[in-house]
Parts: sequence; structure tokens; C-alpha cells
Amino acid sequence: MFIADRKTLRIIATSILFGGGLSACGTPDAVESDAGPPPAADSQPGPNTSDSTHDPTADSTMAPPDSTPDSPIAPTSPKTVMIYIASGENNDCQRYNAAGCKIDALHWDLEKATLNSVKQVVDMPGSFSPSISPDGSHIAFDNSAGGNKLTVTTRSLLNAAEADVVVAFGGDKSNWRSDSELLFGLTSLENSKEDRWADLGHASLGGNPFSLQGEVDRYLGAINPLSKLDSSNCSGEDPFTKPGNNNIVALHTAPYWAEIERHGTHTCPWMVEVPNTDHKNPQPVVVDLRAKEWIEGQTFWRFKMTWNADFPGCAHLAFSPDGSRVLCTDQPTFHHEDHTTTQGLTYAIGFNRIYGFELETNAFGIDEYVSVRGTDALFKHTHPAALKDIAQIWDPALRCDVYYTKRADFCGSKNRIVANTYCIDQSDKSNLKTAFSRVMLIDFSAPEIPVYNDLTSKLEDQRGVPRGSITSFTAACRVP
Repeated sequence: MFIADRKTLRIIATSILFGGGLSACGTPDAVESDAGPPPAADSQPGPNTSDSTHDPTADSTMAPPDSTPDSPIAPTSPKTVMIYIASGENNDCQRYNAAGCKIDALHWDLEKATLNSVKQVVDMPGSFSPSISPDGSHIAFDNSAGGNKLTVTTRSLLNAAEADVVVAFGGDKSNWRSDSELLFGLTSLENSKEDRWADLGHASLGGNPFSLQGEVDRYLGAINPLSKLDSSNCSGEDPFTKPGNNNIVALHTAPYWAEIERHGTHTCPWMVEVPNTDHKNPQPVVVDLRAKEWIEGQTFWRFKMTWNADFPGCAHLAFSPDGSRVLCTDQPTFHHEDHTTTQGLTYAIGFNRIYGFELETNAFGIDEYVSVRGTDALFKHTHPAALKDIAQIWDPALRCDVYYTKRADFCGSKNRIVANTYCIDQSDKSNLKTAFSRVMLIDFSAPEIPVYNDLTSKLEDQRGVPRGSITSFTAACRVP
């Protein structure tokens, strides 16, 4: 196995840069206006004129000849989308209690900002983190098996009689690589999230009825069966396949400190420079699953963390429909931007933020993912106290210390996401409680004044129940 040393690559690239007269692309400075009305709920983004005309992930030179090339993704402006939401009643579908989650499909009209129809697609309690196969025939989801154990499960969306397929025990947050393949976080061989988190698991499905074909593989964390590359020191979680090229996957990885202590360095190249400060600082990366060698900017791509030189964590990645943009949620760092008052007390709220990245060539001639708005997030949070119907959806007995907007998926546009939005009461660190947990459709065509649509409230209206009586946790979006 050959691992290209980052420092050596930069020395070579620098000599090329100054010898050949190449120009470097810097981080674009976003110019946003605070003036003007918010965009209409049916606003559609225009074409992205700043996109690079060449995508280096499309023709990785180190991948085998049969590697699937990128297919051009035509820009679309869908009028409707299908949004799959995990929800439950009595506060039993949220981050710390998903036992009551079931999954509904919402047919949403983007132009009218209205709910056309609702259909329950998974009635198995404890089901969340939905993901839809590219052809729309199957849904994959996590199901709580008690304690912290999860199973990755699939169900047909076309045949109600088809039995559930349990793919892996100890896996989570799946995403489809193709109509018959799943990628997901698989409990590492060391079985210790404190040290390594998850490996990147792969499962093939097929037959009639749908069933697991063969064994579950490890594409990161062992010998990759596609390329025979030894990636034992690499980990991968929350994978998301790039539209147009199912060999390119965005994921977050984590330090493997025991390996560093044994050998003095980490042999997974994108982790070499990450400081040993906190095992919870997941690092985003895009990898080529068919790579035979790790070459920065060719078979793996780093993310330039422009807002914090100390490599803060960023996780829960997703590609935009056209494949040009990747999002991830900043964690575990929280940005104290505002305060709120409840029961006579004033206290700070910690916000985490969603960033967007696109490929650029840096000063060393290496392609990397760079924040599209520099140090600014993709959009400015709407303060929790300013959300619609907040008096009804917020449990008045609880405070909101940390305001999360995460577990996001692009929804028919690179300027629109569906995301889980929730607040955690941290006044008692030994007994964290959720003040509210909702799924929001957020249009950030105007990043400083995003438009929020509370989809959970639409479910409440459809079921004829009061605001705040349903909680929701995780969602996925698909253009019909």
C-alpha cells in the first residue's frame, strides 16, 4: 500500500505552482444583503455560475478502469418532493428517545408550501433515519433494538407484503449506493466508539423477496474487497453517495488514538494532522471506494475548515442533487449567538451550524472542499424563540441550552434542506431533556433570512392533534 505524504505532495505541488505559473483559487467572499423581504416559500434557486467546469472526483487516476464515471446531473426545479419523516407522539420520537418513531411519506408542494398527502410507510416502532433507494422502490432505516444497539433495516415501498430485511446488527445511518446496495456505519472491529467509532459497512441486497446477498463487507476499517486496499486505520460513518458516481462517498471519520499510541502516527492519511484533543471531533472527508492508493486530491479529498484552525468536528454529510455541494454539521463546537428568557431566567443558547463545501484547487495545486461562504454557515439560524407557534411547540417547563439543526438532507435544490431542529435542556447534565424536536424544510436562497416550514406541524394538522403533541427526529427527501 502506498500513502502519499501530504507534506511531500505540497512540496511537489509548490514547485509546479511556481515553475508553471498556475494560479491558486482562494475562498470566495460571500456578499449577502440583510435588506429585502424573505424569499417566497416557492422560490427556486437560479443556476450556480460559480461551479467548477471540471470535477476531479469524476476521473480519479488511481481508480480501476471500470470505475463508474460521473454522469451529468441536469439542473432541476421540482414542484413537489417526497419527504420521509420519523415521528411519534408523547415526546417519544427524538434524539434521546426514538422508541415511538414511525416513518411517514409526505408529498409536499414546493410552490404552494402545502401538504398534498401523507402515507405511513414504516409502522415498526423505533424506526428513524430514513433513506430511499435511487429508484424509489425501497426505504432503509435504523431501528432501535434496545439500549444503544441499532439494526439497519429495509422495507419495500411498492409491496406492502414484503417482509423487513435486517441488514446488520450494530450499524446505523445507512445510504443507498445503488438500487441494491447499502452503505452504513458498522460497529468497528474494536467495538469501541470511544476510540474509533464506526467502520464503513456495505451490504448487497436482491432477490424476490428482497434479502441480504452474501456477507456484510467493510469498505473502510479492513481490507477493501473492491480494491484490496488496506484501510484498517480508517473509519467511516454517515456515508452519502455522490449523485452520478456511486464510487465517490462523503462521510465523517474519527481519530483512532490507540493506533497513534502504538505507532506514533495515524496511517489513515486524512487523519495524520488531526490533533489528539477530543475523540468526538469527527472529520469530514470524501473518498473513492475503488482507490488502490490514497492520493490527496485524487482518491480522497479533505475539507478546509476555514472557521477554526483547530479542526473542529463536522459530521452528518450529504451531497446536493447536482453533486456539486456537500453539507456537514459543525460539532461539537457551539456558537453562542443569542440569549433567551424562560421562567425569569436569562441564559445563553449554543447554536451549531450547517456548512456547505464545494471543490476548489488550493495554493499547492491540490483539490479540496472549501466552505462556500467562508466562515459563515450556509444560512443564519432562525432563533428558536422566533419559530412559528413556539409557545405551543416548546415545553414551557424546559429551557433551551443548545439549539441543534442537524441530520440534514438537501431537498431538490442546493439551497434547500430538510433538517431535524431541536433544543436540549442542559440545566441538569445528568438528565438531558428535549424542549422540542421538529423537522423543518428550510429554504436559504437568501442565507440571512431563510424560510422555515415546520413539517411536523403539518403532520399535526393532518392528524387533527394540537401543536407540540408530535415530535419528529430525522428525515430524508426525494424528488418523485
